[in-house]
Amino acid sequence: MTQCSSLPSQSGGTISSQPSAARSRQTRVCVLGNLKGGAPEQLQVYVGAYQLAPKVELTVTREGDQLETQLTGQPKVPIYPETPTLFFLKIVDAQLEFAKDAAGKVTQVTLHQNGHDMVARKK
Repeated sequence: MTQCSSLPSQSGGTISSQPSAARSRQTRVCVLGNLKGGAPEQLQVYVGAYQLAPKVELTVTREGDQLETQLTGQPKVPIYPETPTLFFLKIVDAQLEFAKDAAGKVTQVTLHQNGHDMVARKK
């Protein structure tokens, strides 16, 4: 079960689910089965390799109920859901936005980082 809700900020405002560069004082928090990342069956659809550049892959793996991502040559890092298709990293200001086809199959991910949007197609 997916639940999303807005949370008030400590300053009394709100934080939006927009990428961080466009955030106001509102956030939308999605719980995909639990607080860590989601129910394993809901997270499994995101697992796979995504071609970001000719020699660069963004790999998404699942460790129990936590999704992790790894860019070629870098360590694995956990990602956290903001919406059912938008995840964020805590170690850098970046978001991963997954796109699905009409059948619900994940076809690509867009990496939003440093004002750039880089699309990676699922292999």
